[in-house]
Amino acid sequence: MWCIHINTWGLNSGGPGGGIYRTTDGGDTWEPLYKNGLPGGSENPVGKTAVAISHASPNIVYALFEMDSPALYRSEDFGDTWNLQTRNHDIAERAPYYTRMAVSTADPNELYFASVKFSISKDGGKTIESGYSAGGDNHDIWIDPTNADRAYGSPRWGCQYQYEPWKDFSAHCFTHCPDVPCGR
Repeated sequence: MWCIHINTWGLNSGGPGGGIYRTTDGGDTWEPLYKNGLPGGSENPVGKTAVAISHASPNIVYALFEMDSPALYRSEDFGDTWNLQTRNHDIAERAPYYTRMAVSTADPNELYFASVKFSISKDGGKTIESGYSAGGDNHDIWIDPTNADRAYGSPRWGCQYQYEPWKDFSAHCFTHCPDVPCGR
Protein backbone atom coordinates (compact mmCIF):
# COMPACT_ATOMS: atom_id res chain seq x y z
CA MET A 1 0.00 0.00 0.00
CA TRP A 2 1.11 3.54 -0.67
CA CYS A 3 -0.20 6.89 0.51
CA ILE A 4 0.64 10.06 -1.43
CA HIS A 5 -0.62 13.64 -1.25
CA ILE A 6 0.30 15.96 -4.15
CA ASN A 7 -0.20 19.72 -4.28
CA THR A 8 1.12 22.27 -6.74
CA TRP A 9 3.73 23.27 -4.12
CA GLY A 10 4.98 19.77 -3.31
CA LEU A 11 4.17 16.23 -2.37
CA ASN A 12 4.18 14.03 0.70
CA SER A 13 4.77 10.37 -0.08
CA GLY A 14 4.36 7.65 2.52
CA GLY A 15 2.54 7.03 5.73
CA PRO A 16 1.91 4.60 8.57
CA GLY A 17 -0.12 2.12 6.46
CA GLY A 18 2.56 1.90 3.78
CA GLY A 19 4.42 -1.28 3.08
CA ILE A 20 4.14 -4.64 1.41
CA TYR A 21 1.39 -7.11 2.22
CA ARG A 22 1.10 -10.79 1.26
CA THR A 23 -1.82 -13.15 0.82
CA THR A 24 -1.61 -16.92 0.69
CA ASP A 25 -5.36 -17.60 0.39
CA GLY A 26 -6.31 -15.80 -2.81
CA GLY A 27 -6.88 -12.44 -1.15
CA ASP A 28 -9.23 -13.37 1.70
CA THR A 29 -6.61 -12.28 4.26
CA TRP A 30 -3.46 -10.16 4.01
CA GLU A 31 -0.42 -10.04 6.28
CA PRO A 32 1.91 -7.04 6.54
CA LEU A 33 5.47 -8.10 5.79
CA TYR A 34 7.00 -5.54 8.14
CA LYS A 35 6.44 -8.28 10.71
CA ASN A 36 8.91 -10.38 8.68
CA GLY A 37 11.73 -7.83 8.69
CA LEU A 38 10.71 -5.27 6.05
CA PRO A 39 10.18 -1.58 6.73
CA GLY A 40 6.61 -0.31 6.93
CA GLY A 41 3.81 0.09 9.42
CA SER A 42 3.29 2.90 11.90
CA GLU A 43 6.74 2.53 13.51
CA ASN A 44 8.69 2.71 10.23
CA PRO A 45 6.51 4.35 7.53
CA VAL A 46 7.55 4.06 3.91
CA GLY A 47 6.54 5.64 0.61
CA LYS A 48 6.21 3.98 -2.76
CA THR A 49 7.34 0.36 -3.01
CA ALA A 50 8.13 -2.10 -5.77
CA VAL A 51 8.21 -5.89 -5.71
CA ALA A 52 9.96 -8.16 -8.22
CA ILE A 53 9.81 -11.96 -8.19
CA SER A 54 12.46 -14.02 -9.94
CA HIS A 55 11.12 -15.92 -12.95
CA ALA A 56 14.04 -18.37 -12.75
CA SER A 57 13.70 -18.98 -9.00
CA PRO A 58 10.27 -17.83 -7.72
CA ASN A 59 11.24 -18.18 -4.07
CA ILE A 60 13.57 -15.18 -4.55
CA VAL A 61 11.71 -11.89 -4.11
CA TYR A 62 13.03 -8.32 -4.06
CA ALA A 63 11.38 -5.32 -2.40
CA LEU A 64 12.41 -1.71 -3.09
CA PHE A 65 11.29 1.04 -0.71
CA GLU A 66 11.08 4.80 -0.92
CA MET A 67 12.60 5.93 2.37
CA ASP A 68 15.11 8.53 3.56
CA SER A 69 17.60 6.53 1.48
CA PRO A 70 16.04 4.00 -0.93
CA ALA A 71 16.37 0.48 0.45
CA LEU A 72 16.47 -2.83 -1.42
CA TYR A 73 15.61 -6.06 0.41
CA ARG A 74 15.85 -9.68 -0.75
CA SER A 75 14.01 -12.79 0.41
CA GLU A 76 15.00 -16.32 -0.56
CA ASP A 77 11.93 -17.96 1.01
CA PHE A 78 9.11 -16.10 -0.76
CA GLY A 79 8.90 -13.39 1.87
CA ASP A 80 9.15 -15.27 5.15
CA THR A 81 12.48 -13.56 5.96
CA TRP A 82 14.27 -10.56 4.42
CA ASN A 83 17.80 -9.18 4.22
CA LEU A 84 18.78 -5.59 3.43
CA GLN A 85 20.93 -5.68 0.28
CA THR A 86 21.71 -1.99 -0.22
CA ARG A 87 20.69 1.60 0.35
CA ASN A 88 21.37 3.52 -2.83
CA HIS A 89 19.79 6.74 -4.09
CA ASP A 90 20.42 5.84 -7.75
CA ILE A 91 17.95 2.92 -7.76
CA ALA A 92 14.97 5.10 -6.83
CA GLU A 93 15.72 8.75 -7.59
CA ARG A 94 12.53 10.79 -7.40
CA ALA A 95 10.88 7.68 -5.96
CA PRO A 96 7.23 8.84 -6.15
CA TYR A 97 7.71 8.85 -9.94
CA TYR A 98 10.23 6.04 -10.44
CA THR A 99 10.26 2.98 -8.25
CA ARG A 100 10.61 0.23 -10.84
CA MET A 101 12.81 -2.81 -11.02
CA ALA A 102 12.99 -6.10 -12.87
CA VAL A 103 14.82 -9.37 -12.28
CA SER A 104 16.49 -11.10 -15.19
CA THR A 105 14.33 -13.97 -16.31
CA ALA A 106 17.45 -16.16 -16.55
CA ASP A 107 19.42 -15.18 -13.41
CA PRO A 108 17.82 -14.31 -10.04
CA ASN A 109 20.88 -12.22 -9.10
CA GLU A 110 20.64 -9.81 -12.07
CA LEU A 111 18.51 -6.76 -11.24
CA TYR A 112 17.63 -3.75 -13.36
CA PHE A 113 16.28 -0.47 -12.01
CA ALA A 114 14.46 2.19 -14.05
CA SER A 115 14.74 5.65 -12.54
CA VAL A 116 16.22 8.93 -13.69
CA LYS A 117 18.91 6.66 -15.13
CA PHE A 118 19.15 2.89 -15.43
CA SER A 119 21.08 0.93 -12.80
CA ILE A 120 22.19 -2.71 -12.76
CA SER A 121 23.20 -5.25 -10.13
CA LYS A 122 24.63 -8.64 -10.98
CA ASP A 123 25.03 -9.84 -7.38
CA GLY A 124 21.52 -9.76 -6.00
CA GLY A 125 21.56 -6.04 -5.20
CA LYS A 126 24.68 -5.95 -3.05
CA THR A 127 26.47 -3.65 -5.49
CA ILE A 128 24.93 -1.28 -8.03
CA GLU A 129 26.30 0.05 -11.33
CA SER A 130 24.56 3.31 -12.22
CA GLY A 131 24.57 6.05 -14.77
CA TYR A 132 23.31 4.23 -17.84
CA SER A 133 21.21 6.60 -19.86
CA ALA A 134 18.51 5.43 -22.21
CA GLY A 135 16.87 8.77 -22.74
CA GLY A 136 16.38 9.72 -19.11
CA ASP A 137 13.14 9.91 -17.19
CA ASN A 138 12.76 6.12 -17.32
CA HIS A 139 9.39 4.88 -16.11
CA ASP A 140 9.45 1.13 -16.60
CA ILE A 141 11.41 -1.86 -17.82
CA TRP A 142 10.36 -5.28 -19.11
CA ILE A 143 12.48 -8.37 -19.71
CA ASP A 144 11.17 -11.13 -21.96
CA PRO A 145 10.38 -14.21 -19.83
CA THR A 146 11.39 -16.50 -22.71
CA ASN A 147 14.62 -14.65 -23.63
CA ALA A 148 16.46 -12.62 -20.98
CA ASP A 149 18.54 -10.98 -23.73
CA ARG A 150 15.49 -9.08 -24.98
CA ALA A 151 14.27 -6.05 -23.03
CA TYR A 152 12.15 -2.95 -23.42
CA GLY A 153 12.53 0.30 -21.54
CA SER A 154 10.05 3.16 -21.41
CA PRO A 155 11.43 6.65 -21.05
CA ARG A 156 9.03 9.58 -21.17
CA TRP A 157 9.13 9.86 -24.95
CA GLY A 158 8.24 6.32 -25.94
CA CYS A 159 9.59 2.81 -26.07
CA GLN A 160 13.12 1.51 -26.53
CA TYR A 161 14.23 -1.99 -27.44
CA GLN A 162 17.56 -3.63 -26.80
CA TYR A 163 18.90 -7.07 -27.60
CA GLU A 164 21.45 -8.18 -25.02
CA PRO A 165 21.02 -4.89 -23.12
CA TRP A 166 23.10 -5.87 -20.13
CA LYS A 167 26.05 -7.22 -22.08
CA ASP A 168 27.03 -3.87 -23.62
CA PHE A 169 25.10 -1.15 -21.88
CA SER A 170 26.20 2.18 -23.33
CA ALA A 171 24.95 5.77 -23.23
CA HIS A 172 22.46 5.08 -26.02
CA CYS A 173 21.81 1.42 -25.40
CA PHE A 174 18.23 1.16 -26.59
CA THR A 175 16.91 1.50 -30.10
CA HIS A 176 13.86 3.78 -30.36
CA CYS A 177 10.69 1.94 -31.44
CA PRO A 178 9.07 4.43 -33.83
CA ASP A 179 6.06 2.24 -34.67
CA VAL A 180 5.02 1.56 -31.08
CA PRO A 181 2.49 4.18 -29.92
CA CYS A 182 3.50 4.59 -26.31
CA GLY A 183 4.85 7.18 -23.96
CA ARG A 184 4.08 8.89 -20.72
